[in-house]
Amino acid sequence: MPCVEKVGRLRKTGVKLNRSTRAIRTYFKHRENLFQGQKSELSPRDKLGILREMSNKVTTCNEVKRILNLNVGRETIREFCHSSQVIKYAKMSKKPHLTPGSKQKRL
Repeated sequence: MPCVEKVGRLRKTGVKLNRSTRAIRTYFKHRENLFQGQKSELSPRDKLGILREMSNKVTTCNEVKRILNLNVGRETIREFCHSSQVIKYAKMSKKPHLTPGSKQKRL
């Protein structure tokens, strides 16, 4: 009768945790695969391509997506670049307004 004892233990555990017996059984059956996290949408080859395109160039995430023909969102590319130790984001400074002196030099 070891099987009955096992079901009894599963049932008691389920009652204690407020979960069904099936949920407890599924947890014990697949517990190695439960907490591995989400798989990356980007392959290692895609990551190298993104690093190659983004380093030392002024390219946007949408341009990289288009150039490399990636099937991911621009936000995924941005998050990868942000988490990368290689690429450091620096916001480009806006161009200065024309002063009257520089307008005269142009004429």
